[in-house]
Amino acid sequence: MLFEGESKQILSTDQADMVVIRFKDTIGSVDMKLEGKGKVCCSLNKFFFSLMEGQIPTHYIADFDETSFIARKLKMLPVKVVVRNFAAGSICERQNVQKGTWFPYPYVEYLIKDENLETFYLTEEEVVKKGILDFEEAVLLTDASKMISKIVYDRLNSSDLKLIDITLMFGKDVNEGYFLADEMTPDTMRISSKSTDVSFGKDELSSEAAKLVGSYNLLAEKLGVK
Repeated sequence: MLFEGESKQILSTDQADMVVIRFKDTIGSVDMKLEGKGKVCCSLNKFFFSLMEGQIPTHYIADFDETSFIARKLKMLPVKVVVRNFAAGSICERQNVQKGTWFPYPYVEYLIKDENLETFYLTEEEVVKKGILDFEEAVLLTDASKMISKIVYDRLNSSDLKLIDITLMFGKDVNEGYFLADEMTPDTMRISSKSTDVSFGKDELSSEAAKLVGSYNLLAEKLGVK
């Protein structure tokens, strides 16, 4: 095992440029097993990565089994990119914006952790000034993230669903090519029903962890994911 986090494991393979990423039946710091979460996340992950085909290079190669997929081995960039279509979460307090406010132009932030593991949100200009990314990288990631959000937004919209925001990670291969990485699941998105405002994302349901797997399965059903 190369790495184990709160919701995934990264495993080595006999190919130096590939890894296996396995979804666990867990969520964040919640100390309970969520039977079936790994399986539904793997199915939704394949679905969302498939939307990127021919438009955005990704590390996704193929499913390995019902809870795991094969991916390119990348050097991860030290940021997460958050694209917000509607206000939710910390931005409401930080920017004094009412929850649910629509952003006519997607609001992009860079999420980093310092050496003390404290979380900070920065603008594109700030990540360049601090030397975290160079100018070309920041522009590339911002543009790619907006495009990814638009692709997911449009697909969800066609199923009476609304993409509130999405958190993305990127990495580089040995040839310095950039790829969308990590995962594309409700663990990294806020999604709600357009007609009822029922939520399907992790952040909205973590206080009711037992209901989360059912919510993810309902989302998969709405999207026609098996």
